[in-house]
Amino acid sequence: MSRNSRVKFNLARLILGGIAIIIPLNLMPLADAQTIKLDYKQNREQAIVLHVNSAQGDDGQGKGTESLPLKTITHALKIAQPKTVIMLAPGIYSVETGEEFPLYLQTEVTIQGSPASLGHNIIIQGGGLFVIGPVKSQNVTIAALERARGITGITVINPDPRGYGLWIESANPHITHNTFTRNGSIGVAVNGKGAPTIAHNYFYNNGGNGLVIYGHAQPQVTDNEFENTGFGISVMENAAPLFRGNKLKGNKIGIILAGNAQAILRNNMIENSTENGLVAIAQSVVDLGRVNTPGGNTFRGNRLLDIKNSSENPINAFGNDLTGNTEGNINITKLASASTQSPSPRAPQFPSEKSDISIEVNAPASMSPLTNNPTEESEGIEIFVPPPETSSSIMYRVLVATKTNQDAEMIRLLFPDAFSTVYHGHSMLQVGLFSTEERATEALEDLKLNGFIGIIVNN
Repeated sequence: MSRNSRVKFNLARLILGGIAIIIPLNLMPLADAQTIKLDYKQNREQAIVLHVNSAQGDDGQGKGTESLPLKTITHALKIAQPKTVIMLAPGIYSVETGEEFPLYLQTEVTIQGSPASLGHNIIIQGGGLFVIGPVKSQNVTIAALERARGITGITVINPDPRGYGLWIESANPHITHNTFTRNGSIGVAVNGKGAPTIAHNYFYNNGGNGLVIYGHAQPQVTDNEFENTGFGISVMENAAPLFRGNKLKGNKIGIILAGNAQAILRNNMIENSTENGLVAIAQSVVDLGRVNTPGGNTFRGNRLLDIKNSSENPINAFGNDLTGNTEGNINITKLASASTQSPSPRAPQFPSEKSDISIEVNAPASMSPLTNNPTEESEGIEIFVPPPETSSSIMYRVLVATKTNQDAEMIRLLFPDAFSTVYHGHSMLQVGLFSTEERATEALEDLKLNGFIGIIVNN
């Protein structure tokens, strides 16, 4: 099936599958914007709408109405009150049109474009430094922070080689019907303790990963498509997501789990991976199905293995369709005995109230995919030039040995500046050069949390 046909089919399926198209009621002026009465699952409430148009808007003279729109999302976010919907007109939103990155989404604000087309003609492109805690920072297009309400119907592109499209930090937004493509590193990253909903999105041709889940996050990841996007999904640290109804096709690895991550997978399809369908390492725990809750996952056409379990725990995989080989301790046909059964993944604790904002949109008669072709990936490990040394008299290097390319790529997810080096005749990765032993120890703990043993070397 062609990409055009498949997108049209998916669009029809999504619409027939129950997307709520709500006709706006009681439009009235309010603070130079508009209010719209929205139908939620649990209640009805007023939401303010600010219209933004990168081609025709004006941040100085615009009122945020459809006839007098603002020009930038940046300005709309600055003036947005709680429960505001920032409605984007078709176009490109970038530094060239006045945007300042990253865009900070918070205070119950929603960014909306065209959900019906997965944001095909509404593109947010760019990136800026987002600081996470006292040490880490990333290049991010959009940062969804505490109380962020949602993003729907846009395309997100961060062309920086280490760029992230969307970073969700300890928040519970609804991320639905978007496209994440051509992000240099990662399409969407979920960190902290949030439980966001990530549904009906298309991840395509991202440099490193489609979706990465860190920290103690417990997202619901449902009905998304990950295609030709490095590792489709990576789950690390103590994250505990639920994956249901997703399609992962043509990725290097469909899903990889590390650290103490725990995941439940139901009714997903993982196919045509250039390496393995699913990989588990370190202390991760994977539930692919049990007797009373069969997995319903399909694995097919994966070049090396359907499932590779290198973790310390067996994988329960009852009730799946496996067409390829597996490796490691995997209970495929029945549950293991009590003495060998893997621990049950933590049940994700999702917010009690789930409310999707539904606003009438005009779906285009047809749509075509983004036409960029993915670049071929090298088989070897990329070698990064080490950062310049500082003038401090004592520096602390953190080194870690890797057994496989997969190990090296997982470490680079944690430490993007990691590079290959040699220590006492052994090939290793240097994950950082730190001015204090405390910071070096923190890096060591991050490695340990994800199943890697590092060392600190004093220069």
